[in-house]
Amino acid sequence: MYSGRKKIAGRHTMARYLNRKWSMNEQSSLLQALRSGDVEAAKQLLNSGERLPKNLQSYEWSAIFDKIKDRKAFDILDQLIEDGTIETDLYEYDSFKKSIFDHIIRFPTDQASLDYFSTLIGKFQSLNSDLQDQTLLGYALEEAADIALIKRLVEAGCDINYKNNAEENFIYQVVNNGALSVRNTEKGVEYLKFLIGEGLEVDTANIVGTTPLHLVIDRNRKEYLDVLLENGANPNAQDKKGRTPFYNVVVDQFNLASYDKLASYDSPAFELRAQEEGTMLAKYVSRLDRASETEIKLLERLIQDGADVYHTSEHYGKEKSALDWAAEKNAEILKILVEDGNIDINQQDNEGNTLLHKVCAHELYRDNEKAKETYRKVKLLLSKGADIHIQNDKDQTALTLASQDNTKSKTVELLLQN
Repeated sequence: MYSGRKKIAGRHTMARYLNRKWSMNEQSSLLQALRSGDVEAAKQLLNSGERLPKNLQSYEWSAIFDKIKDRKAFDILDQLIEDGTIETDLYEYDSFKKSIFDHIIRFPTDQASLDYFSTLIGKFQSLNSDLQDQTLLGYALEEAADIALIKRLVEAGCDINYKNNAEENFIYQVVNNGALSVRNTEKGVEYLKFLIGEGLEVDTANIVGTTPLHLVIDRNRKEYLDVLLENGANPNAQDKKGRTPFYNVVVDQFNLASYDKLASYDSPAFELRAQEEGTMLAKYVSRLDRASETEIKLLERLIQDGADVYHTSEHYGKEKSALDWAAEKNAEILKILVEDGNIDINQQDNEGNTLLHKVCAHELYRDNEKAKETYRKVKLLLSKGADIHIQNDKDQTALTLASQDNTKSKTVELLLQN
């Protein structure tokens, strides 16, 4: 019984195969002529009314287009448009991917081909239709089409001012194209220069306030930095969280080279605050631990450029200045702020604490290395004129606070000597 069913199934499969083969043979003359590059035969078949199958796969269109482009047989494309094989209303397409546009945006760029390309694009309607949050021009940019084709698309009426659902313009989309950045940065720069030259704003932000320059910094796409900055990109532009390109370079990346690059075009606005984080210098110092040589140089540069050591960042709902944070770091960090930060060494906060109080009060958790750093910091502050007799609102001196931790015994001795 099983064997019989298998034979019947086999006959049905063979019948379907023969029917499909007959159907393909009936319709494949034009397809075979185009695949083989027999242009004259293809034209005759088209003139006689033969049409290509409607369900051609992308790879089949690719083979056809390659032959047409190689032989400059562009009139065949005209015939395929006239007989309805190629749909000319972009709104009728579901996506640009795996469509005829995959091949159109890879057209040759010799003069004859470019001239026909312009004619071809002119035959399409709804050029600015949005297919899956992408237009034809955007798709061409995404797929790294030749700049000559990009220019022809714009000349044909493709809207250069289009923004996607995230409110990102084409400058943002080019910068965001990781494949372009990795494989063809020169083309990316070429795109940006063209788009800017056509009037696109370099600082147009997306739905969350991020500008192309924010993105260049966040994705470390240094190859695009100069072209954006040279055309007016603002390194102090704040996104909806209050973060600027300067802020991200310093606080997130500790990147002196990128900071220098931004600062060569504009001065940082140190007073700006990031939401729930605070100002640039305070947040940077809060994140320093065992700072590297480059991180120390960046700190020095921030102070030299005018960062205020009294600017604050938020910490569990409480404001802490860069100087407050430095009191908890190693002596090298504190020294930079004390010596270069234009401070009042004995200034008291709203609880009466001086910088010396804060250094002596910082919890060490029995860490002997931190105890040595506390000793060095106190020694530094005393050399700068810190007054050991000042009391806070609880009538505590720095010595009182240091004496509460046995790990700070050497610091206590130092204070007693003064």
